Formats: sequence, C-alpha cells, structure tokens
Amino acid sequence: MTSLPNTSSPVHTHGELDTIIYATNSGCTVVFQDGKESITLEEGDFVFIPAYCEHQEVNNSDNEVKLIITRSGSEAVTEHKDGWGGKVTERLIG
Repeated sequence: MTSLPNTSSPVHTHGELDTIIYATNSGCTVVFQDGKESITLEEGDFVFIPAYCEHQEVNNSDNEVKLIITRSGSEAVTEHKDGWGGKVTERLIG
C-alpha cells in the first residue's frame, strides 16, 4: 500500500482478520484505542493489528509511505467506520 503525503485512512477494521503491517520506509503512524494511542513506524518496523481492532493509518510526512500488508484468511476485508466506535459505513471484500 502506498500512503500519499499528509493523508490518513478512514477509521476501519479488517473484520475477523488479523493484520501485520511492515514499513518499508518511515513516516506512517498507526492510531488505535479510540484514537488515544499510536505507534509511529520507522523503516523495517512491524505492527500487529488483531481482528476487529479499530485503527487508522496516518501519513503526516511530506513523503509517500510504502507499507507491506498481510492478513490472515484468504479474502481481504475492510470495514470503514464513521469514526471511533462508529457504525460500519462501507464493507469492502476482495
């Protein structure tokens, strides 16, 4: 996944799938715990996101951030939400 400079994803989960993110370069922050906690990834870092964990990827840098993402299961699931603890607004499969 490529995250453009100064952008963020919607708050989302990956449903029943666990997710592992690998940062190929620095600049991405993963926000979780209702937006109260975050982890800033440096080049070579991994982060584990358990199933049903609401999170958001944020790129506050002036550079593209490239992430390698792998999930459990055979079909990708993303559930966008209308904010922390909010309702699912879109469910993407595939």
